[in-house]
Amino acid sequence: VSECCTATCGHSTVKCPAGHTERKSDTLCSLPICTPSDCCLGTCRNYTCPAGHTVKVLSSVCSSFSCSNSECCQDHFSWASLTTSVAWTPRIEHCTVVFGGRLFMIAGAVRSYLPPVNDVWASNDGISWVEVTRFAGFAARQNLACASLGSQLLVMGGSSGVASFGDIWGSTVGSTWAELCGEKMECFTPRSGHRSAVFLGKVWVVAGRDSRETLLGDVWSSSNGVGWVQSQITSTTFPPRSSA
Repeated sequence: VSECCTATCGHSTVKCPAGHTERKSDTLCSLPICTPSDCCLGTCRNYTCPAGHTVKVLSSVCSSFSCSNSECCQDHFSWASLTTSVAWTPRIEHCTVVFGGRLFMIAGAVRSYLPPVNDVWASNDGISWVEVTRFAGFAARQNLACASLGSQLLVMGGSSGVASFGDIWGSTVGSTWAELCGEKMECFTPRSGHRSAVFLGKVWVVAGRDSRETLLGDVWSSSNGVGWVQSQITSTTFPPRSSA
């Protein structure tokens, strides 16, 4: 009754809470055998459980859950459609970011054979959307990157469909935009299909491809979107890539 059934799945290790003893399952990721008072916890899937409930991992491949009334198993890998009808046109190669408590969708292309757009939309719940601006201050683009850094919403690089951009644009509201670097100050080499993330108080731009479709494998960072520093990495850190 006081045992905790544990299993190891790849690099993920199941942990046992205080007051329980550990009992390993016989084979890797095999089905733990638990009594009702056991607590079987794992990190093969991300899940949360409200207070007063226990969690059981009941799958040989750590991919599904089976729960009784006293248990709560929540699988964050299951998705549900919020709406099938939105105000903006269907599109590809846009970017999305959370900024100021709202979800923003920026630019992209309506069709692969049509020029990109430069509109900005926002939503408080992912269902109802408001057009923040139809024509943002930056040029229409696709395969861009965007990020939320402090009080600024950033748009970085992208492609016109013909050439790549190497500029950075910032906004505090999403409707009015100012160029932070690009025309007057070099940011990074023009690119599209890159990826960005905010980490350690900086915005990072990783890889992508240039206007000649050459894959890039460099990394750049900035604390304010204006001044950019290229990370000194070796060519063996990771291979060049785009749209990863």
